[in-house]
Amino acid sequence: MEANDFITLVISSLALLVSGLVYWESNYVFKLDTVLGKHAKLGLIGTDGKIYPLIMANVTFINNGGKTDSIEDTKLLVEINGNGVATYEHEFITAREFTDIYNNNAQSTEILPIIVNGKSNTLKRYGFQAIPKINQEMIPVKFNVKLTLYVKLHGRWIKQKQYQCKNISNVWQNLNPVGAFEEKIISLVEVN
Repeated sequence: MEANDFITLVISSLALLVSGLVYWESNYVFKLDTVLGKHAKLGLIGTDGKIYPLIMANVTFINNGGKTDSIEDTKLLVEINGNGVATYEHEFITAREFTDIYNNNAQSTEILPIIVNGKSNTLKRYGFQAIPKINQEMIPVKFNVKLTLYVKLHGRWIKQKQYQCKNISNVWQNLNPVGAFEEKIISLVEVN
């Protein structure tokens, strides 16, 4: 065997190996990317006679791989700071799924499993509720918020992306079961 034949055989073998790996990666692997929409709605939700802060957001599950898989759950870790109040972290769990997050007359629906087919996107409109309840004195009148999105896949919570919004005011100020409820649509900026 000559040197040129040997080099040709090695290059052909490497090309076949790389092609096989690319085919496997694109058809048999689940590659998840999860993002929040550009806007979220802050409001309140009543459960069991108590009022809880609520974050309503569009969540898009993007599968760039070829394998279909299911996501067990989603949650937000929320950092609140402002008005001289120290940063306060709180977990917001998926409370309800809605038909529309911007329409006050939107229907809430049962939370269904999140199935993301290969090479596709799935959009869900969730209301994330603070659990346990946030104490009123922990919420400043004017504050900044940082949201960290997590998904639960195969029993493990996996951090996805972080978003922030600054100078939020006049929302979550009345956590009593009586009185007017304030709502506010905020713009989210992804944090790297």
